Amino acid sequence: MCSRPSLHGDDTAIRVLAKSKCTTGRIWTYVRHDQSFGGAAPPAAVYYASSDRRGEHPQKHLSRFAGIWSGEHI
Repeated sequence: MCSRPSLHGDDTAIRVLAKSKCTTGRIWTYVRHDQSFGGAAPPAAVYYASSDRRGEHPQKHLSRFAGIWSGEHI
């Protein structure tokens, strides 16, 4: 997915049950949909989960990406 020319990404807070209490985790979502711009690849989405919102998570997820980024952060 990181070989595509453009990606959109976002993170969403989720509740995680851990040892009888809830904590806040994150779901990181990355999508591509190039068909509306003439691309031949089908739409796709990738989801990653983390226990926090530290910047190291998207940096690791997108370490090989070198295209156009659309999203709130990074």
